[in-house]
Amino acid sequence: MELNAKNHNTDPKYIRKLVADIGLSQRQLANVIGTSDRTIRHWVSGKIPIPYSCQFVLEYLAKK
Repeated sequence: MELNAKNHNTDPKYIRKLVADIGLSQRQLANVIGTSDRTIRHWVSGKIPIPYSCQFVLEYLAKK
């Protein structure tokens, strides 16, 4: 897996799938990646776009 900002996908459906694939609650995931569960909620709702670096971390965790 390699960082490539061309793969940035802020679509809330995609982010929700990643979060579901990780298998943690939003609060647990927030603790793992060092953000708030509110931020996670905003990403999955599309209220704020997810930064690419965070998307990459979610993709990595989802593949584990």
